[in-house]
This record gives sequence, C-alpha cells and structure tokens, in this order.
Amino acid sequence: MSPVLVPGPPPVLVRAPYRFPSVTRLDAVLAADLPGCPTAFTAVQFDAGIRSEPTSRAGLSHLLAAVLREGAGTLPAGALPAEEFAPVLEGLGATWSTTIGDDSLIVSATAPADTVLRVLDHVSRAARFPSFEGGRVARLRDAQSAQVEARWARPGTAAAEALGRVLYRAGRPTVAPHGTTRTLRGLSEQVLRDHHGALLASGPRVVLVGDLRRIALDRAAQAAAQLVPRQPVHPAAGSVGALPYTPPEARTPAGRDIVVVDRPGAAQAMIRVAHHVPLVARSQHSALAIAVHVLGGTVHSRLTRDLRDDRGLVYAVHAALQLTQDTGVFAVATQTTPRHAGTVVARVLDRIADLREHGVSEGELTGSVNLLIGRLPIGFHTPGAVGLALCALASAGATDEFHTRRYADLAGLVPGEVGDAAREFLSTDRPAVVIEGDASLVIPSLEAAGLGPVRIDALGHA
Repeated sequence: MSPVLVPGPPPVLVRAPYRFPSVTRLDAVLAADLPGCPTAFTAVQFDAGIRSEPTSRAGLSHLLAAVLREGAGTLPAGALPAEEFAPVLEGLGATWSTTIGDDSLIVSATAPADTVLRVLDHVSRAARFPSFEGGRVARLRDAQSAQVEARWARPGTAAAEALGRVLYRAGRPTVAPHGTTRTLRGLSEQVLRDHHGALLASGPRVVLVGDLRRIALDRAAQAAAQLVPRQPVHPAAGSVGALPYTPPEARTPAGRDIVVVDRPGAAQAMIRVAHHVPLVARSQHSALAIAVHVLGGTVHSRLTRDLRDDRGLVYAVHAALQLTQDTGVFAVATQTTPRHAGTVVARVLDRIADLREHGVSEGELTGSVNLLIGRLPIGFHTPGAVGLALCALASAGATDEFHTRRYADLAGLVPGEVGDAAREFLSTDRPAVVIEGDASLVIPSLEAAGLGPVRIDALGHA
C-alpha cells in the first residue's frame, strides 16, 4: 500500500548540527577538505576590491579582472598565451571566472580533483603575468564603458547611484561599482600595471577546496610563492595605482531625507529606503538578520503580504542587511507605479515601525530560523561555494568557525532577542528614501501620503 501524502511541512524537523569544512593552512595556501568530492575549486585572491579604489578610478577592479580573465601576456616557462588560455583550461575540464567584491579580487576555477593543480598553475601564471599590451586595455575598457552606458539605461541604476550619494558624503560608495564612463577614461595601461603590481606586492593567497587526500598542498604552496614578484614593483612617475584605503565618510542625517530622481515619462517608480547600521550590530548579527528576514526576506514576509498580496501595489519587495568591516546598511527595495509611490513608502515605514514595536512572533521566528539554517549547509554543498566563503572569511579577517557559530546562533535565538535587535538598529526617523521616476507624479503621491519635505536629485550620467 502506497503511503498517504499529506500537504504541508513534515511534522518533525530535526536540526542536525552543522560544521563548516575543516580548514588547513600551508604558507600562503588556505585549503578546505571535502572528502570524496570529485571536483575541486582553486583561486588566486588579492585582498583589495571595490572599496580600495580611489573614487576617481572607480571601475579599476572590474577592468583588471577582465584583463586577468584573458590569460598571460609576457610568457615565462609554462605560461599560456591568451589565445590558448581558454582551450587548454577547458581541455582540463575547468571553468574559470573572476569575482570582485568590496574587499577582494578573485581569479578562480573549478576542475576535476585530478587536474586542479595543473589548472592552478595556469591560473596563477595568468594572475602573475597578465597581458596589458596590444590594445587589450583599450578594448576591454571600451567594452566596460558600453556596459556602464547600457546599465544606466535600465530602471533602478540611477536610484542606486543616488542612494550612495545620499548615504555617504565622500568615498567609494558614492560612485557605481563598475565606475562611470568618465572614471573609466582615466584607466590607462600604466594605471592598471601599477595597480596590479601593488596587488602582487601585497601578497596574494591561493585558496583550494576539495578532497585533500588527492591534492598535494605543497604544489599549491609553490604556485602561491611564484605569485610574489622577486623584485619590488615601482609605479611609473605620476601614475595612480593601488592607494591606501580610506573609509567612506557617512552622512549623519537629522531626519528623513526624501529624494526624487526625475525620469520624465517613466512607467515605474524605483524605490529604495535605507539607513546606516552601526558596526556594533555585528554582535547581534543573527538576531538582526532574522528581523530583516521577517520584514522582507521571502514571499511570505510582512512587506510582501502587505504590499503585494493584500494591496496589489508591487510585484516584489526585498529587505537586506549588509555589514562590512567599516560600514553597515539596512535597505528595502521595490517598485510600483509613480502614482502609488507615496503609499508604498508610507507602508514600508509603517511595517518597520510595527516590527520595532511588537517584535516577531514565535511562528515567524521558527519559520525564518528553519529556512535560514536549512539554506546554510545546502549553500556549501559545492567546492566553489565553500571556496568563495573561505575567500570572504579571509579578506574580512573572520575565523574559520564563523559559519559553524552562525548556524548555532540562529538555532538558539528567542523572539525577544530579535525584537530587541529590531528596536535598537532599525529606524523610521532617519532613513534615506530615494525614488527614481516621473517627478510630476511621484511628488504629489508623496505629499498625499504626508511625506516630506522632498528634494530633486540631478539624474546624473553614465
């Protein structure tokens, strides 16, 4: 007799303890063991990313990554010319990519465990000896400029760029991650050479994830040692390469700052509601993450039920929390018709206020914790996911036990802790509200909702 299927979640949820894979270090190699895994991940990681770029050189990391993806230039023993880089790696069963974050630039590959060290040899040589000649920088810079212009034509780009300028008085977050056509024009071949040389001199690391019984770490350590130049790298006179990092200067708002980026005739209003979160919130990261998840983390969140299910004002709405080494931001993003922009913003602020006042229910906490701790181990099922997580931990200076502790912290939360975190770190009095849309329709909707004063932000440019 076949079993009877009952709709709904299983009656008993068993939370098995989770541990992040064990980590091994050998010189400049950071390795995680995945016993029995047939594939492996390897990467060369530089501890400098978007936030270390001078504002006047925004887009530098993305352009350098594009150069690194194309293989070696000057050819030491064993290095592949650019035209052979892709075919040889593919012949070894590898896929490769670059990842640019706030704190790191990563050139990585995933390959069968038996060939991963050969792949690492090619990737490390490409990272050590990229090709800046033959018009390559100009070609890739023009392609990135075209992408920036295309991105600027999409709804939401102007809102995101304006939000950075509203939240920060100065620093890298005031310019879009890929830069602008103006900043890209200043990225010459020599600027990239100097920046790349400074990254090499800073001491890159090699990250390796896989079945370490099948992978010789001493060979990976040799590849890591070859990344560091034997001679000091001296920038050309008057050029600008990697500069000392200067933290962004955050604005301290006296109250709500409501900004409209005017796009006459736009059919949609792109809405961003955000404010800074103090870095002390890292001590309550798990509780605050649950609060944000209940507010706008899934299709069952409070904002989705209110704005989409009950009122039909939006298609999607999402709340997020970002805590880096020196900044923290809470943000809500959605879009609606320009005539309803004021109503949507008012409802978002009301839902945040309700969360601060009443906290979360036992059912909301249980559902959110079950989802997040269920995602955590699933998210680390592949060598690539574990490898990028290792890279993030290394660049942030976090411990190997971060994800193991996070799992335990989430599982041990009680509703009171979540409510306390929401009251302490979420605000309705001082957020920045940025709306990109037709100002002739958006501003009257804000006034009708009792929101103001409103100021117009220059549209800006790609």
